[in-house]
Amino acid sequence: MFTDRVGSPSHVGDVAAATRHLLDSGAAPGLYHCLNPGHTTGHDVAGAAAEALGVTPRLLPVTTAEVSLPAARPQYCALDTSKLAAAGYTMPAGYPLGDTAFT
Repeated sequence: MFTDRVGSPSHVGDVAAATRHLLDSGAAPGLYHCLNPGHTTGHDVAGAAAEALGVTPRLLPVTTAEVSLPAARPQYCALDTSKLAAAGYTMPAGYPLGDTAFT
């Protein structure tokens, strides 16, 4: 699991609620980033998932520089939700796997 690629994991129920708000409110068409606030690495998400399942994580920490990817990937992939907020919806804080792995 990558330790150096940062993104914004989101709970599918929260994404669905944001999408429903956009549809019901008549928000302008376009691209909206429906993400819970915060950011973390895939390695931290996998560790939190293992902890939530009560199993010992068997993760191999790796950086993106250590693997050959078919295309360049950004290191920081967290997205901006200001357009969603401007449409009248704020994604809830917190994650289904617990807040400890996410900052």
